[in-house]
Amino acid sequence: MGSSNSLWSLTKRCFTVGIIAVTISDRYASVVVVRETSMSPTLNPRTSTTSKSFVDDRVLVEKFCTSNYKFSHGDVIVFCSPLNHKERFIKRIIGLPGDWIGTQSGDMEKVPEGRCWVEGDNLLSSMDSRYFGPVPLGLIKGRVTHIVWPPSRIGFWAHICTNYPKEHQELAATICWSLWLARNFWLWQQRADPATIIFSTATAFLSKWKQAQLKACIVSSPNPPAAANWNPPPAGMVKINFDAAVFQGSLGYGFIERDDFGNFRACGNGGVSGPPDPLLAEALAFREMLQWAKEQNRANVHFETDSQLLAQLFHKLLPVNSPLGVIIGDCKVLFQSLDNSCLSFVLRSTNQAAHVLARAAGSLSGCREWFLTPPPILCHSILNN
Repeated sequence: MGSSNSLWSLTKRCFTVGIIAVTISDRYASVVVVRETSMSPTLNPRTSTTSKSFVDDRVLVEKFCTSNYKFSHGDVIVFCSPLNHKERFIKRIIGLPGDWIGTQSGDMEKVPEGRCWVEGDNLLSSMDSRYFGPVPLGLIKGRVTHIVWPPSRIGFWAHICTNYPKEHQELAATICWSLWLARNFWLWQQRADPATIIFSTATAFLSKWKQAQLKACIVSSPNPPAAANWNPPPAGMVKINFDAAVFQGSLGYGFIERDDFGNFRACGNGGVSGPPDPLLAEALAFREMLQWAKEQNRANVHFETDSQLLAQLFHKLLPVNSPLGVIIGDCKVLFQSLDNSCLSFVLRSTNQAAHVLARAAGSLSGCREWFLTPPPILCHSILNN
């Protein structure tokens, strides 16, 4: 009977806590995960788009602002996309009703009443008012006030991570974990642990964690892989290595095609227009290669790139709401037109010939192609591979 009463009491308590949490989240404040890099470096200031969601920024969003729609220039807000109300974006308010905004076409546009103009801090990968126009204020769900995760992005933790050695950072993190554990014991079991117990629990956990990390390092050899040479594709296939280069005010690409015996078939280079972004340049180079292979009626093609990130993103489902997503989407469409083809990542040393051609594109005008006989600048690279 006693255990049944305890279970019922726990159930009622959990239900009450759940109702309060839902009410707070819906009407007052909530924590939102920032999934993309359109607000970088303010939010998610990382360079790799393949980072785990565990280290994505979590932000506190207050919702009192939606009761009177009073916003200021520079506010970072969460709102529903005007194109799809199920999607939510985080952007910065650039213009308020009555403001004049310069558009991508060079014209001036006045922000109408009841709307605001939003843009991401990272303009190269942001889907914002430049694409779907001013956002109705009624679609705004809240205003970002604080970053609450990861710890290194919080003011207190940022101070610890900047001014204290790694050992102290680890100890501080485990003490906070032990304090949270003690809080749960007090809340659910009315057990009050003294400070000495909390500290000893933290240090014991940290010691075990370090031992586990040491064993993991011993098991997984930390030695980096040796530089690899170029290898011919399987029988009946051709291999196209490509690379991109970023110059001041322009982008370049280069490629080389060889058969399954390693014989030279074709190569080329040229320039493409686009912002000075290395990953975007690699994606544009891949699109050029796919278009070239399609025009040459190629099939059974093994494409190789030294951009591991491009290879990973190509095999993932990306939203088409950024320049990079659009280009990779084009690549996937072109790729489907080439029978029995694949894309893989290789080391830079394996991709040296394509790299030389890409760098040479900066001193040439237009696109150049060579068939049967490679240009002189490639002889050294081909021999080394």
